[in-house]
Amino acid sequence: MRYFIVFAKLLKPEIAPTVAPAHMAYMIALREAGTVIANGRLLDGWGGVAVYRAESIDEVQELVNKDPFIIEGIRSAEVHEWDLKLAPGVTIA
Repeated sequence: MRYFIVFAKLLKPEIAPTVAPAHMAYMIALREAGTVIANGRLLDGWGGVAVYRAESIDEVQELVNKDPFIIEGIRSAEVHEWDLKLAPGVTIA
């Protein structure tokens, strides 16, 4: 498995609350499936970040494109493969 970071810039904060429930449900489903291992909004208001576990960048891009925030143009997203290094004793289930 490979790891990817998605940086999602907030573009339309005024309409984000109307789509947030659908976005959050989508992200919860990805976490429960083990595809997203961490995600959350950035507290400075810039947007959000998510860490995906997948076979390819194309797989992640396809999942990102299905996010209601992306579909509605509320966020833009950049997907980057990540050469993840863990500190001793830290594991990812």
